[in-house]
Amino acid sequence: EVHPFDGVDPTSTKNHSSGRIDNAWQSEHPEGGHLEKQGSSTSLQHNKKKKADPFPSIYLALEIIVIILFINVVQYDFAGVSFNKQSKSFDVDASAGQAQVNKYYPAFQDVHVMIFVGFGFLMTFLKRYMYGALALSFFLAAFAVQWSTLVYGFVEQIIHVSTHENSTFHTIHMDMTALITGDFAAGAALVSFGAVIGKASPTQIILMVVFEMIFFSFNEIINVELLVVTDAGGSMMVHTFGAYFGIGFARVISPKASFGNPHQAQGYVSDAFSMIGTLFLWMFWPSFNGALADGAVQERVITNTVLAMTGSCMSAFIFSRMLRGTRKFEMEDIQNATLAGGVAVGTAADMIPNPGIAILVGFFGGLLSTIGYVYISGALEKAGLHDTCGVNNLHGMPGLLAGTIGSICAAAISTGDERFSMVSTDVMFPALNSTAGCESVSFLPCRSPGQQGGVQFLALILSLLWALAGGFLTGLILKKVDPPKKLFQDEYFETPEDYDEMARIL
Repeated sequence: EVHPFDGVDPTSTKNHSSGRIDNAWQSEHPEGGHLEKQGSSTSLQHNKKKKADPFPSIYLALEIIVIILFINVVQYDFAGVSFNKQSKSFDVDASAGQAQVNKYYPAFQDVHVMIFVGFGFLMTFLKRYMYGALALSFFLAAFAVQWSTLVYGFVEQIIHVSTHENSTFHTIHMDMTALITGDFAAGAALVSFGAVIGKASPTQIILMVVFEMIFFSFNEIINVELLVVTDAGGSMMVHTFGAYFGIGFARVISPKASFGNPHQAQGYVSDAFSMIGTLFLWMFWPSFNGALADGAVQERVITNTVLAMTGSCMSAFIFSRMLRGTRKFEMEDIQNATLAGGVAVGTAADMIPNPGIAILVGFFGGLLSTIGYVYISGALEKAGLHDTCGVNNLHGMPGLLAGTIGSICAAAISTGDERFSMVSTDVMFPALNSTAGCESVSFLPCRSPGQQGGVQFLALILSLLWALAGGFLTGLILKKVDPPKKLFQDEYFETPEDYDEMARIL
C-alpha cells in the first residue's frame, strides 16, 4: 500500500512532496503523528474512547447569551428614524435612510467579501486542512461580528462613563457602521487564527475570540477615544493587534509536534485555492481601508491603498526570485507579500500627500513581508515560536511599518501645505492646537503636530504590547481546553473516502 506521505522530509516545516512520515519523528511526537485511516480498527477503537465533545454545549451556551443580550441591550439606530414622544410614533425620513445605505453598504459588502471569502481561501494552503481553513474561518468571523458588537459597546460605555462627567450607560446602537466595525473586529480575530491554524481545536478558537474581543475593544477605544489617534485602515488596531495577539496565543498553545510536522504540507491545488483568497483580498482591500472615511478623504485613502498594493505586488515578485536560492517564484511569497502594501499604507492612507510615496510605502511593505517569509519565520521557529500562516510577516511587521509611517506623517502634517489640502485636519486630528475645541481632549490637549506624531507612535507600542500580553494570557487559559489530537489535518470534519488519496496526489 502506498501511504499518502511517502518521501516527506520530517525536518521541513514546508513540504510540497508527499510521502511516509519518519518513524523517529512519529515516535517523538505521538500527538502530531496519527496516521491511521478513518476506517481502520485502530481508528475505531480510538473513537470509542473519545470523551464527550465540549464544543456544541459551549457554543450553544455562548449563542444563547448573545441572543439574550442582543434582545435586551442592542437597539437599531437607523438614519432618518426618530421616535416622536408626543405622538408616540416613529418619524421616518426615507431619503436620509437611503442616503446612509448608499454611502456605507457598497463598502460594507466589499469588506464582508474580504472577511468571509478572502481570508478563508487565503488559509487553504495546507492541503490536509482545506475544510478547516474555509469552514472555521467562516464560523469564527460570524461569531466575532456578534460578540464584538456587544463587547465593543460595553467597553466603550465603561470607558466613556469613567472619563466623562454626567455620562450614563445606554443601549448599544446598531446600524451600518456598527456592521462594518464588527467586520473589522472579525478581521483581527482571523489574523490571530492564522497563527494557530491547524494547531487549535474549534473549542479553543471560539474561546480565543471571546477573550480577544475584550482585549481588542479596550485597545481600540483607549487609543482612538482617549489618546485620539488616527488609524484609517486599521493597520495598528486590526492588523498589528491581531497578528501579535495570535503570536502570543501561538507561543503558549503550539505543541512541540508543530515544529517540523510533515502534515504542515502545501500542494499544487491547495496553493491555487489560496491564491483565490489573495486576489479577493487584493481587489477589495481599498474598501477595507476607506470604508468609514468621508468624501475627499475617502478618495485619498482608496487611491493611496490601490497604489501601495501595486507596489507590494511588484516587490513580492521581484524579491521572491531574488532572495530565494531556487531562482523561482515561491507561492508563499506571492500569496501573502503581494498584500502587504494594504497593511503598510493603512495608518497613513489619508495622510500620504503624493502618489509616488504611496507606491514606495507599498513596495517596502512587500519587501519587508518577503524578507519575513524567507528569513524571519525560520529564525522564529528556531527560537520556539511557530506561526502557521506567517501572520508576523503579512500583518505584524507591515503593521509596525504602517504605524511608524503614520506617526511621521502626523508629525509632518501642515494645514498650510497644499499637498495636504484634501486632509481635513480638524476631523482627523481633533487634538491639534489648530482645531477648535482641542482643549476638551483629556490626554495632551491642543497638541503640536510633533506631539501628535509621538502619540501615534505610543499607540503603536501599546497595541503591540497589549496584544502580546493578551494573547499569551489567553493561551495560558485555553492551552488544556479540548486540544486537538491531530495537527494540520481535518479531524473535525467528515472527509470523503478519497481524502488521503487526494492529499497524496495534490
